[in-house]
Amino acid sequence: MRFVVKNGRCSGRAPYEMVTPRVNVGRLPEVADVKSRMVRCNDLVFPENLDPANSTVSRVHAHIEFDPATGDFRVFDDASRAGTRVVRQNRTLPAPAGATGGVRLHDGDEIYFGAVCIRLEIGDLDRHR
Repeated sequence: MRFVVKNGRCSGRAPYEMVTPRVNVGRLPEVADVKSRMVRCNDLVFPENLDPANSTVSRVHAHIEFDPATGDFRVFDDASRAGTRVVRQNRTLPAPAGATGGVRLHDGDEIYFGAVCIRLEIGDLDRHR
């Protein structure tokens, strides 16, 4: 699966290819707590200084997971400030924050992390299994 940025600008290569079962999304590559301990590393990073839309992405915004047992990709909001939602066929599906089942993703879905938007291109699922 790969992500194509439609609004905002990510650091690193574009489009982004998902090569691990989990991709963390946030504004910083590394997030530390108040005691400077590493809390999380983000894979898909939208630095605030690259685009005005990126300021709506939280440091720890969301994550996307692949479940090899079901073949599903899902997006989860990680208690972000501006929220995460999926737009599919002119319908908006919010990704609730917290411990939920997330939102199942389909080829062509647009995922909004605040004002940043990426489009999913799932392609051949056999290489993920």
